[in-house]
Amino acid sequence: MEQTGRKSLFPEKRTKPRMKCDYPVTMQWQNAQGQKFVETARVIDLSSSGALVATQCSIANEAEIHVKIALSSESPEWDSSQLATRGTVVRNEHLSDGAIGIAIKFQKYRFL
Repeated sequence: MEQTGRKSLFPEKRTKPRMKCDYPVTMQWQNAQGQKFVETARVIDLSSSGALVATQCSIANEAEIHVKIALSSESPEWDSSQLATRGTVVRNEHLSDGAIGIAIKFQKYRFL
């Protein structure tokens, strides 16, 4: 696994190895008012305990989120191996390309 060289303003809390990647992802969550959202984005950093997703929207810290990651396809049409997860947003950060990085801690996951 390739370790990411990205520097963060936040102290590293992960205990699991992580890898730099570029996988399509579909995220589903709801805000405090119960409004539901679906967003397609890219996973740019993945470990067995969580992921960093590059997106154009921020999601509240501590929000529960459902994520489906296509592990080898260029399209989120799900014609490849998929990882379905449930997790919690633990951080939002601005990335160098202008996107927003959403850090997600996995609570549960399974391969489809």
